[in-house]
Amino acid sequence: MAGPLHIHHKHDEAFYVLEGRVKARCGDDVHECGPGSFIWLPRKVPHQVNAVGDTEVRMLEFSLPGGIEGFHREAGVPAETRVLSPTSVRPDMDEMRRLAAKYDVEIIGRPPARPPAQAD
Repeated sequence: MAGPLHIHHKHDEAFYVLEGRVKARCGDDVHECGPGSFIWLPRKVPHQVNAVGDTEVRMLEFSLPGGIEGFHREAGVPAETRVLSPTSVRPDMDEMRRLAAKYDVEIIGRPPARPPAQAD
């Protein structure tokens, strides 16, 4: 999970971390969060939430008011199997910006590059 730095102009967003670890950036503040963490991301503040390490991340997402789930439906691609996509797959940022604007979201950065997997 690696999202770009972005701003919601009409929605507050929050996450409750169920499993795994994420790095959450809100404005100039950056925190590493694990299970049980609640992350509040107010509208009009640049923010980003990204997985840390190779562990699966599961979170609940909240949006106030609702509606941002439409962006996730349109931007996402349904998985054909229960296997993570290769980390080399990069989103089409022009298409991502177009869809984001439809939901009053401004993308101001790219998703971070994932480091190569460590060999055991």
